[in-house]
Amino acid sequence: MEALDPKTIMDRLNDELEALRKKGFTVVGNVQHLSQVPPLHVPTLEIVEVNPNPAYGDVYEQKGGKLSMTAQCIRKFSNALNVIWRGGEVLAGSTQSCIRFRAKASRKGIDGSWQHVEKDKEIDLDAIYDGILLKNTDRSNYFRSGRCPADKLPKSWRATTPEEAEGWIAHETKEEMIEKRKHKLTNAQTGAQTRCVRELGQLKGTYTVEELANPFIVLKIIFQPDPNHPLDRQFMLQNSMGAIDSLYPPSSVADMDPKLALQATAQALPALVDPKGPPALTSLEFTGNDAGDVQPFVEPEPTAEAKPIECSAIDPKPGSAEGVTLNAVLDFEASDAEEQCRALQHLINTRSFHGKTEKPLKDFSLEERIAFFDHLSKLAPTTKQVSLPWS
Repeated sequence: MEALDPKTIMDRLNDELEALRKKGFTVVGNVQHLSQVPPLHVPTLEIVEVNPNPAYGDVYEQKGGKLSMTAQCIRKFSNALNVIWRGGEVLAGSTQSCIRFRAKASRKGIDGSWQHVEKDKEIDLDAIYDGILLKNTDRSNYFRSGRCPADKLPKSWRATTPEEAEGWIAHETKEEMIEKRKHKLTNAQTGAQTRCVRELGQLKGTYTVEELANPFIVLKIIFQPDPNHPLDRQFMLQNSMGAIDSLYPPSSVADMDPKLALQATAQALPALVDPKGPPALTSLEFTGNDAGDVQPFVEPEPTAEAKPIECSAIDPKPGSAEGVTLNAVLDFEASDAEEQCRALQHLINTRSFHGKTEKPLKDFSLEERIAFFDHLSKLAPTTKQVSLPWS
């Protein structure tokens, strides 16, 4: 089948739009005639149906008999219009009882230009409380008047005296206000987004049942590159591969390139030494197993038995040659024994330590590991190049 050019498609859409408009369909955006579209785009129609029965959740009744669209219904138009949300924010001046939210949205118009809107919604809990209290007071008076049929009375209504009626009003008002307070931010966000969609689609706030009986027509453009053009074909391939990568990202660092995995691992390691002191870790090499069972080192001239380090004795000045920072020691103490042994072995490999310990690192007590950590941290970095465990 021969592909149709954009002009032929536009002519057919204009004829179809006119026919649907005569049948009573509502064209979203009040587009009267389609004259041109940007390059590499084609126009299309999308039908959105709104059920005028409030029981289905698309609309709710307003005073005067008209109907307004619910958030569920507005989302249909948001998807049909291809609305792009650019975030939102709680505006300054919001309090516990009054919150203002601003939503930001964009949509590409029929001519290819972008339409940007920002709409605010305010939720004033004090005003809502006054409205709910007045509504429940009117309901209570109606129930007590005897004009309400027995089968229409709510199950919570058992008031027979004015005092019981006041208690019922207070209880019902409190229950409703709890829900309003619980969802005040969500309601403000939904209200602001609803106003954005109405602005972009030029939707009215209320409709009659007759207006909602016929579907809505959304006219929009979609990007359609030429698969026969080499550049367009390359773009389509890259775009599809990007979608696949977003759906199936690498499961771990092990799936990455070895050099990238090394960099990611080095960056993920916590800084156990002063950031202004020795150079950052760029290569990894540990001897022994993961448990810290490393080849023992012994000092040529053993000193007195190591004693636990007091935090007050540590020089907190960054880059001090007399000791490590307090944060570094606290991070070291917070690590488990295995991580402490690995940190000590790394310092042995990267500092000017030429002796050996009298026993494996895993057999050190906590106090001995802390003292040894402080001793190694004071040593100058070694100039020896540490080889990587792969070529």
